[in-house]
Amino acid sequence: MSSTTALGGVYEPDDVAIVASVFSRIAVEPWFTATDEERDNFARYILRMYRQGTVLSEPLERLCRATAFAHFSKKGASNCRPSDSDR
Repeated sequence: MSSTTALGGVYEPDDVAIVASVFSRIAVEPWFTATDEERDNFARYILRMYRQGTVLSEPLERLCRATAFAHFSKKGASNCRPSDSDR
């Protein structure tokens, strides 16, 4: 994978695997939104961060997990905290 390839909008299988893995690990959190529209928006956010150069799995997940908790949490889930189990 190269960030140049990702910036061009062409994703190699390794690129897709990283992005999908980050989404999957965050999407199973009990505080994560259940609406399809917000899940789609979050998936686009992950892709945007990847295209902007956050291409390593762990830093991408840390960044996206914090954003997901701040902007893609279920209503009333304020007493939950993001899981550190995947870090």
